[in-house]
Amino acid sequence: MGPSNGGSSSLLRSIQRGNVFMLKRLIVIFAALAMVASACGSDDDAASGGQSTATTAAPAATTAAPATTAAPAATTAAPATTAAPAPEEVVTVGDHLGDGSLGTVEVGSGEDIQIRSLNAISGDVAFLGIPNQRGVEMAIADYGSIGGHDVSMGTGLDDLCSADGGQAAAQTIVADESVVGVIGTSCSGAAAAAAPLISEAGMVMISGSNTSPSLTSDLAGTAGSNNYPGYYRTAHNDLYQGAAAAGFAIEVLGVTSAAAIHDGDPYTQGLAQAFADAFEGHGGTITTFTAVNKGDTDMIPVLTEIAAGSPEMLFFPIFQPEGDFIVQQAGDVAGMDGITLMAADGLMVSNFMEIPETVGMYFSGPDLRYGSNRNQRVVGSSPDSFLSLYVMSYGENPSAAFWAHSFDATTLLLDAIEAASYVDDDGALVIDRAGVREYLSNVQGYSGLTGTLSCDEFGDCGSQKITVIGHANSSDVDGSLENVIYEYSPAGGNQVGELMVPLTATWRGVTADSIHIATTTIDFQWLVDNGFSPEGWGDQELVWQTMVDDLNARGGINGRQVVLDAVRPFSAIPGFGISADAVCLEVAGDFETFAVLGGFLGPAEISNICIPGQQNTFLLGGRMDEERLAQVQAPWVMDGTMVNRRMEVFLSLLDQNNLIEGRKFAILGRDDTEETYNTAREGMAALGADVVLELISDQTGGDTEGEDAWWDVQVERVRSSGADTILFAGGDRAALRNLFWAGIEVDKFIMNNETVTSLSSSVTPEMAEGAITLTGLTEQEQYDNPDSQTMCIEPFAAAHPDIVIGMPDTHEDGLEKWWRSIMTHCSQLRLFELVASEAGPNLTHDTIRTAMESIPQASTPVCPYGSLLPGKADFCDAFRLSTYRDDGSDNGVVEAWTEIMDGTP
Repeated sequence: MGPSNGGSSSLLRSIQRGNVFMLKRLIVIFAALAMVASACGSDDDAASGGQSTATTAAPAATTAAPATTAAPAATTAAPATTAAPAPEEVVTVGDHLGDGSLGTVEVGSGEDIQIRSLNAISGDVAFLGIPNQRGVEMAIADYGSIGGHDVSMGTGLDDLCSADGGQAAAQTIVADESVVGVIGTSCSGAAAAAAPLISEAGMVMISGSNTSPSLTSDLAGTAGSNNYPGYYRTAHNDLYQGAAAAGFAIEVLGVTSAAAIHDGDPYTQGLAQAFADAFEGHGGTITTFTAVNKGDTDMIPVLTEIAAGSPEMLFFPIFQPEGDFIVQQAGDVAGMDGITLMAADGLMVSNFMEIPETVGMYFSGPDLRYGSNRNQRVVGSSPDSFLSLYVMSYGENPSAAFWAHSFDATTLLLDAIEAASYVDDDGALVIDRAGVREYLSNVQGYSGLTGTLSCDEFGDCGSQKITVIGHANSSDVDGSLENVIYEYSPAGGNQVGELMVPLTATWRGVTADSIHIATTTIDFQWLVDNGFSPEGWGDQELVWQTMVDDLNARGGINGRQVVLDAVRPFSAIPGFGISADAVCLEVAGDFETFAVLGGFLGPAEISNICIPGQQNTFLLGGRMDEERLAQVQAPWVMDGTMVNRRMEVFLSLLDQNNLIEGRKFAILGRDDTEETYNTAREGMAALGADVVLELISDQTGGDTEGEDAWWDVQVERVRSSGADTILFAGGDRAALRNLFWAGIEVDKFIMNNETVTSLSSSVTPEMAEGAITLTGLTEQEQYDNPDSQTMCIEPFAAAHPDIVIGMPDTHEDGLEKWWRSIMTHCSQLRLFELVASEAGPNLTHDTIRTAMESIPQASTPVCPYGSLLPGKADFCDAFRLSTYRDDGSDNGVVEAWTEIMDGTP
């Protein structure tokens, strides 16, 4: 067997395209699920619904099929006709397959045809068996009736992925002579114990996930030690998977020595041996072939044994949890560094691949690229359609790949029943057990979801296509499952993708296993203490560390953990408090950081140039404009929107909402934001606006006394100009308070929403009453965004249950705004994760620049529309017009006026 977690990305694409089945099929499958849910019998009472009865006793014990004369490596199946859908009409006594030699099953009027599902549906391997059983349920529901009789699988039986479990369940099945056939088992070890009992009873068993060669043959004409008549499978034979893994190792990786570990199970031991034989057949050397015991937790001894042989690669086709311990303890054993790790489909599941230490591994398993495959018994439905229906029916993605193999196995069995059945003189449907085997043994060219199926004389029916994937990112398992590097079929193997780049120390602050960052934050405590802000944002260092811890718990970035070297506050007002320039020298100079997140805001934003400029360190955050961007050499990404582009969007939205024509405008600015001021002037001229006054202040932002003295003179110029509307383009707060004090009543268009969302002690809500501003999501919308909850709020709340985070709509003045700190810093970290992940495994300034040109559409918790494109280093593209209202609180309220707009270029 070979479990996997494939198909989830195809599933998402399927859902996005809205692929669904016909209503008829939905009704059928929901009815089938209701039937399964209502079954209450124990394993010994496996059937539900009407029971059929066996009319002839099963023959005595059947011996294993004798070995045939040796044949070429890929044995051709016995001559047969091409399988095709059986006719819908009821067949007569003489018009069916079979000679009655194995007995018959009689299904009376109103009774169901009985088959059984035998899969691992509990324990560590339930991830494999549950999707298998669901594949059976879906196939039965889609197939419909046979000869006027419904098909029932009864209550699903559990093989426990063990010999004992397989034998016990088989005994229950064969005790019910009405059962025609079995879909299962999940695990090869269970099949080895169940197959002789099923065979002796004259039944058939078709597995969707058994892969051990012992169950079928050595592909050279010799039956396996556990091969019995009536056993078939739609999964591959692991001799092919072993050959694929060895071919990849030799031909693609170029290794010449390898070791292998198994756990004694027929699947793991058979696949490890198949790999070893094929590897040596290619001229390679197996340095160690050893085993662990199921239940072992200390892997140091076996890893020490492996390291002593100095192999270039270790192949360990085992299961969890033993596989977890191997990857987690390998780094503790001298000599394991540099050994490439490779596993098989038993570990190709999300629970394992999300472990950070698995990044860089390779996995062999079934080819999950089902593409345009169709099961010939299904009209017009693709694998993607079935994946969509799977999620609609069961509320989750398949946790393993072999659900589709089980679906195909079920339709094969139902086709065989149809071909081997007839109606007798009493009107009962009679199923010839020998005819069921006859049909299955002669299947050739059968179209399935998993490919073209043809059964050889030993029961191998699968398409035998194997792929090797490269696991590059433990936080993107779907991406790894799609990262096919090597493909194999009985005709041979080919490299179809690029090898993963080993993680190395590629840049300052980037090691083989870590990315070092620092962050900057506004010193809210200083602002509160000095009356510039009514409240703070909580403990921002705690917020940053919690968000980084959560990112690392999800696997980090491309296999590396993120190390937060420092969180440093700065004063937003130059000349007061902690200097932004001093903070820059510390976080980008004294520390070996790859990136600084946060940057500088407010009047201190001029210091942003220090980080990607003088200190040549990647900056994510801060305020940029074209002039500043031209002065730096390191990459710089702004998580918001560049001020010039914001002004252009603001004017465009004002014009679209008929707020330009018929007004007399004064444009007010400040010389430290002159570029924005000029953008406003040029934009208004292009719109044909009536501009009656243009004023630009030469005062320093934050120098309240100097600004007010300048405005003492200028307010009369505004009054005498006759302007009825002010377009603010810099120095907004000083202009607001002085116009208010002068009693000048005008409409206020304020591009920078922080003027009204972060009022200082020198500006009160009544001064900004009625202003129209440019915003994105409201703070409450940001908070309610599911991404904000799952990525930001919930992880912080889980880590710090005693902290009252609060929320925008219920915030009380004077309380710490934890929610704002969490959403802001979380979104910056998510954007860094997005860019760094896109940059690939080994980070440099050049790979970051390439990533910055390669993100056409993305989102963060606070920005639903964003992009990074050639010539566009500012991320956020979400805009709307909002109005400010004095609601009697210290801060007032900003209310959305238009719908949010996607302004992606």
